[in-house]
Amino acid sequence: MGRIEFTLVLNLEEGNRVKGNLSSSTISGPVEGSWTPETKRLELTLKMPEGVHATMTLTVDGDKISGEGTGPAGEVAKIE
Repeated sequence: MGRIEFTLVLNLEEGNRVKGNLSSSTISGPVEGSWTPETKRLELTLKMPEGVHATMTLTVDGDKISGEGTGPAGEVAKIE
């Protein structure tokens, strides 16, 4: 699979909980997870149709985000 661009809108809530939405040309859905400010790390879960989910472990560096995502079948993709 090639490159997929997506938009991620997040809200930081009390207790460093994160909620928001991910949208792309292939999938959209709610995300939730946590923010660790000391390491600038996001741990997110994307809820998809039929009860499946994908996870993302991301690091924030200024205005850039990078990390890895794991799809519902266990496939791993680099995020940059």
